[in-house]
Parts: sequence; structure tokens; C-alpha cells
Amino acid sequence: IKALFALDLAPSLPREPGIVSAWYDDGWKARWANTRDILAYFVNWLRKDEPNLEIYIAFLPSPFQVHEIFSRIIRANMAQDPNFEAFLKDMDRPQRMLRAFCESKGITFIDTTPALRQVTMAYFPRDGHLNLIGTDVVARLLLDRITSGE
Repeated sequence: IKALFALDLAPSLPREPGIVSAWYDDGWKARWANTRDILAYFVNWLRKDEPNLEIYIAFLPSPFQVHEIFSRIIRANMAQDPNFEAFLKDMDRPQRMLRAFCESKGITFIDTTPALRQVTMAYFPRDGHLNLIGTDVVARLLLDRITSGE
């Protein structure tokens, strides 16, 4: 991918990335409100009999939020989709909204984004799923945060 950029041949995107369509088009606020209500329902249900139950929610970012090469592809395809600009201006909107929800409910929020941004490539380039390195980073972070009680 870096070689393509060096030759001024940015790869195109076959479709709008899920992170962009979910969080940056006109309907994102309604979708977030639904998600927030569902999470609140489960938190209330879990804490019904045990009000002080400790709950953890971890955020796993899109590779477009983590690795600069993916955001370069978005930037190179800005004319393709008006939502790309909104994404690039505020890439951390999803975790910010989820963090605020967790804080309001007394839930421990674990954002894996900073740790994944420290890794050269934590995702498979073609499908956007965590690779072995990314999986290891996330597993170690979750284990550390849950066992340390932070």
C-alpha cells in the first residue's frame, strides 16, 4: 500500500467503511441512542440483584481509526464520500461516546485504541480483523486492566 502511495496510486475503497457509515452519516445519533439504550438495559438487568456489580466494556477500534495507512486511503478517496471528511475530523467519536456512557453508569471502560496505535500493523489489511499481533495486544491489555482493578 505504501508503494502505491509513493507512485501516486492510492487504492480505492470498494464501499464505505463500516465505522464511517455507522458513526458519521446523518443517522449516527439515532443509532447511538439505540445502542446506548440497549447497553443501559443490560447494565440495569445485570445490576438488578447486585447493584455494585463491576462491569467492563472494552472498545475495539476500526483499523481506519488506528493505522495511518488506512486514514490515508480515506483521505485519498475524500471525493468518493462526504462522510469521509467528518470521520477524519473526529476519528475518536465512537470511543468518546462510549466512554461518556460508561462513566455515567459507573462502568469500567477500556479503550484498546491507544495500545493498538503503538503496533505497526494490528489488523489483517484485507478484512479489517485483528491479526495475531493485535489480538495479543488486546488480550494482554484486557488481562492487565481486569486483574489490576484499575
